[in-house]
Amino acid sequence: MATEPAFFVRRADPDDIDTLNALYDRIYPEDAVVLESLAYFHAVDRGVLRKADQRTKFLLSLIETSFIAVTVEDEESHVVGFAVLDDTPLQLSATEDAGTDWESWFQDTFELPGIDSSNSLWFSTCLIDGDPNIMGEILRTTFSTMPELRSVLTFVPATITEDGAMKILQPFQSHFAQLDMMSDELMAMTHWAAPSLEGHPPMVLSCNRSQVIAPLGIRIARVEDHDNLAAVFDAQSEVVTSVYGDFFIAELIEAQNDENRALVAEVDGRAVGLMCLTSDVDINVLAQCFQVDPYDNLLKGPYMKRVREHSRRLMEGQDAFLCAPGDFLQVALGSMDMDALLDSIPKLEDGRINAVQLHGALQMQEFSDEVGEVLQEFEKSIMMLFWQANFLEPMLQENSLLFPSKVSECVQLFMNLDITERKAIASEVLERWAEVQDILKLTKEAMAGPGEVETEEKEEKYEENLGDLLEADTTVDTVVFFKALGQEEQGPFTQDFLAKLLITLHWWGDVDISSPLALLPEDGYREALEKVMQSEEGLFVSHPNSPSWLANMPPHSKDVFCVNMFCLDQAFQTQALDFLLPAFSLFPEKDYCIITQPHTAPNTPLLNAFTIVPPQPQNTFGHVLYLIHRASLLGPPKVVSLKPHLLEQVHPLLEVFEEETRQEIISQSKLFLQERKASE
Repeated sequence: MATEPAFFVRRADPDDIDTLNALYDRIYPEDAVVLESLAYFHAVDRGVLRKADQRTKFLLSLIETSFIAVTVEDEESHVVGFAVLDDTPLQLSATEDAGTDWESWFQDTFELPGIDSSNSLWFSTCLIDGDPNIMGEILRTTFSTMPELRSVLTFVPATITEDGAMKILQPFQSHFAQLDMMSDELMAMTHWAAPSLEGHPPMVLSCNRSQVIAPLGIRIARVEDHDNLAAVFDAQSEVVTSVYGDFFIAELIEAQNDENRALVAEVDGRAVGLMCLTSDVDINVLAQCFQVDPYDNLLKGPYMKRVREHSRRLMEGQDAFLCAPGDFLQVALGSMDMDALLDSIPKLEDGRINAVQLHGALQMQEFSDEVGEVLQEFEKSIMMLFWQANFLEPMLQENSLLFPSKVSECVQLFMNLDITERKAIASEVLERWAEVQDILKLTKEAMAGPGEVETEEKEEKYEENLGDLLEADTTVDTVVFFKALGQEEQGPFTQDFLAKLLITLHWWGDVDISSPLALLPEDGYREALEKVMQSEEGLFVSHPNSPSWLANMPPHSKDVFCVNMFCLDQAFQTQALDFLLPAFSLFPEKDYCIITQPHTAPNTPLLNAFTIVPPQPQNTFGHVLYLIHRASLLGPPKVVSLKPHLLEQVHPLLEVFEEETRQEIISQSKLFLQERKASE
């Protein structure tokens, strides 16, 4: 069975000029009709193409000044093709004072908003010696080299004769299609896209990326993809299977969760590539080893703003905390295995443990310096927390007995009090504050005693002015007030809710409710509740010069996910970027994707889209860090002349300048718009 010849596409070089002249002579022997059409197609005089020396200068100028010029060689290194692509039609470039704006004419004529100067190129010339596969190889190479390229266009002047078009456009027949004109309006005869004398408009031929390179089908990986993926991995490296086992890919795919995801590329029902992703990224190590500060140390903006302010205050010698005592206690409890500690304590026959033994076990716990400084008496904090969760019961004494499960439940209740839950608790109380005030009033009346009760007339006055009563000197125990708020006493809240409220107020509201003897403040904790509502999430941040600076940042504060494994069949390597958009869609709250590679690893088409992050001087990380922002997948920004409706959008961009500079820029912008309007 005969095989199709192979072709090699490379960048054109000025040294190719002799072979390109010979190729031109083979394709276009002396023919006056074709020569005239060729001159129109290339926007030059006929003499430029007829005379070898002038044609040489013309071809050299195309190679040296165009966006991309390629030469095609066959298996015997013979030049069989040559193509030049540029960002404007050749006719536009050759027309004096025409500028580079082909889009306005193109959109008026064809109404295809998906085609513009940021994603399209135009053929300036194309020399192909017979085989239509040469054009296919040119297009495949061009689209593969430039992932952002969506369309390749060819402008066919209206002045080309039918016979000339048959010869010149022959290489385009297999891959290009003529665009349908949506407007019958013809341009002036002096315009670069002028019609013919007979009134025929010019044509535009188009070839889309999807016609040449079918996009990879990207989907969530399935365990049954293992066999196909194992073959891809083994073809590129036998180390993976030998180190991790024969079924490690299936195990990796099966272990997917919210933090760890896997995507596969599919072609004709067969998996040809795998990308494994994780949001579990150690940003502290990256911050220590790479210059990621321009990227907010891979934290979300609001979090990094607080971290920077904290660092500034520390560097100036001021006290700075981003955490309440409750945040430190949550970090401490999160760093230890409470169940294992409880299992280590001897139990009585009924399964209970002695409070003294629990106190001693907690006393043996050790924490990092930052946590230890704040929680100097950790064991007392836990004993107090246990009472707060069961505030209607007495505090633990030396001879108290308790079930380990009650301790675990108390710890779990405390750990579940994140910023959202705490604000929800405070919000519910404030929404029902009228009921709380009534109960506070009744509680104060009860605590005042019968002998201190005022006359009926005075009581009516209190009803009219509740604020006077709430400011009375009568003291109320917090436990008494909280008991009155419970549903058992006809109050609005359950005991479980009140336990969480008491814990929230003490550990995050900056009030002391450390024992049953704690007194109720005059405002009934309203100020503390409002402080909880206005509070921000606690961030456990160390000194910026500490090795553990960002080691304890919460997962949701991180703005990054990582590609921790990637493999793609060699035949589809140039389409690796097809993975990125689906990858970002799996982590919609993350803006950055990173990859680390050994210094000796070869570059790949996937990494071409990434930016290398410079290392820190003290870097100890053995890999190179690559980074990409999701906005880079949106394509390059489009640059246009200032228009009146865009002027208002300029103002926010000028906020970084001084007032005088802002006014000058706006003034000049308005002057530009006025002069442009006058010229039109």
